[in-house]
Amino acid sequence: MSASALTRCIAFSAVQTITTHVLDRTNSSTPAGDTQILLESAQQQAASWSFPDLSTALSGHRRALMDSGSSHQLIQAIHKTLTSFRFESLHGLLNYVEISAKLQRIPHEFDVTCQMLQGVVGVMEHADARNQVKTTLHRILTTSHLPHEDLGPEVNQLDIILDILFSLLHRAGDWLDDDPFVGETMALYAARREPGPGRQRGLSQCHPDTLETLLTKYLTFGVRTDMALNAIWRLSVVGPPFIVFNQQTLSTISTLPEFKVSPAVIAVIKSNIMHKNRHLPVEDLNQLMRSLRICDTSATPGIGRWNSANLLIFLDFLEQMKAMLSSWGVPTLEFLAQRCSEDEPIPIVYQRRFAWWYLGLMKHYGYDIKSLEGIFWAVETWLKRVNAAQNFNDPEARGTLRHAISMFSSNEGGHLPYNAKMWTDLLSSASADNENPVEAGSSRVFGTQST
Repeated sequence: MSASALTRCIAFSAVQTITTHVLDRTNSSTPAGDTQILLESAQQQAASWSFPDLSTALSGHRRALMDSGSSHQLIQAIHKTLTSFRFESLHGLLNYVEISAKLQRIPHEFDVTCQMLQGVVGVMEHADARNQVKTTLHRILTTSHLPHEDLGPEVNQLDIILDILFSLLHRAGDWLDDDPFVGETMALYAARREPGPGRQRGLSQCHPDTLETLLTKYLTFGVRTDMALNAIWRLSVVGPPFIVFNQQTLSTISTLPEFKVSPAVIAVIKSNIMHKNRHLPVEDLNQLMRSLRICDTSATPGIGRWNSANLLIFLDFLEQMKAMLSSWGVPTLEFLAQRCSEDEPIPIVYQRRFAWWYLGLMKHYGYDIKSLEGIFWAVETWLKRVNAAQNFNDPEARGTLRHAISMFSSNEGGHLPYNAKMWTDLLSSASADNENPVEAGSSRVFGTQST
């Protein structure tokens, strides 16, 4: 198939050379005899390279030229025929990639073939051509036999196709941010679970700002809101490229019905915005936290505002996360945990919030420890990262955690959670004389399962 496409590409290049020459040499003042000679040469080339439609059209123009002589209207008609021939290369490229997208394996020399076909297309000056590209993109993503969400990290034909076609649109300067075809195409593709060189290739022509705009607008007018939210989450957490969706995206999400992934999307967007602006002065960080509704209800002496924000985002997500066992919960926890400082103290109110949540986790799911394995690992990684053995120094919080761990241990035959040493260090780091457990009565302790 690649060999056939390359042969057609060579044929098109040969005929395009002569058609371009005719376009450059003909106008209303060109003698009819000279125009006849040029048209005859182009017609012969079109016939010999098997472009019968072009050959027939040029033959008609030659007869009109012999019957009526040269005129402005006839020259315009000739130019229109020759210019329209450029669409042949685009049709060839779109046909080739659409057929290839349906194959289980990448065609031989697929990348090289696509590059050559793209090279003869040139800049698409007509809106019809650009719309054909967008329609083909959408059709490929919605009908491809390749399960794009489950694609591995390696480069496949779908990645190459998107790279090539996005490049054509990018060169034409026509992304049309509110175009539903492009928005849904981006949402479909970006939802791919596996990051790596494949997705990096597929999105190489898409500036992060373009992706952000497309997906945010698609949230408003698209029909697959859940898919778009999933794409935003994946691009925010695992990239590439690294994208910081802005407060407009958060505002848009706030107007939507809540999906299982919504708390995770909101959390990672807030975290990325804070990370991007981490070097702002304290007063500006305070203002940013207020605008993001990262509510700090405690005085935090000795703790940086950026780390305070990261701790709050992490704790808010724990308390609001309703789909605990969803595919987004654990990787979101791991992502947010990486943003928390290892060196700064943890305010008492934060320690207690975490302890209440953890006790609530034991009360709601202590009977099903195995299903929480990923969450335990993520939470214990966070506790180790923030040096909880030293920084969890509030007796009340430690007492609540001691009560939660006793519930775990009773369900697990006396064993401690997975990182036993970390828990031993944490719970024995200070005297237990004043460590009184606090019952988790707050409604914030643990979210209920989504319906």
